[in-house]
Amino acid sequence: MEKMKEITKATQVINDSADNVWERLRKLDGVEEFLPEVVSKSWLIDDQSPGVGTKRSCSLNVMPEDAAPTVEEVIAFDDKNRTYSYRLEDGAMPVKNMVNTFTVKDLGYKRCELSWQATIESFIENPQMSEKEFNEFVVGNGVMLMNNISSLHQ
Repeated sequence: MEKMKEITKATQVINDSADNVWERLRKLDGVEEFLPEVVSKSWLIDDQSPGVGTKRSCSLNVMPEDAAPTVEEVIAFDDKNRTYSYRLEDGAMPVKNMVNTFTVKDLGYKRCELSWQATIESFIENPQMSEKEFNEFVVGNGVMLMNNISSLHQ
C-alpha cells in the first residue's frame, strides 16, 4: 500500500462545548444537516450503532438520481477522545483509499476545536475531473463543513 497523502485539513474553533459538537458528529448520519451543498441524504446502513465497522450511505447532489450512493465505513471510532475516521468504500470519487477524520478537542469555557482531515492513497485519472479539480472540491468541502457545523452551534 502506498503512503497516504493529505489533501486538506480544516479546523474551526466553535463556541459550544466539545460534548455538544461531538454528540452531533458521533451519530454518523444526518450529514446533509451540515453539508447540504453536497449531500442530499445520508443514513446508516442496517441501522447500525456508531462504531468501527458502521457503514454510512450518502446520496450526493452532484450525482444523477439513479446513481449508486456513496458508501463510507468507519475504520476508527473513539468516544473518549472524540474522534472517528471513515474510509470511502464505494462511490463516484476518483480516488484510491480515501480516509477522512473528524476530531473534536475541548478548549474549555464551552469552546472546542473541530478538525477534519482528508487523505488519499492516490488519484485515479478519469475524463470527468482532473486531480486539481478533485483537490479543490475536497478543500472546498472542508471549508463548508467547518462553517456549517460552526453555524449549527451558535
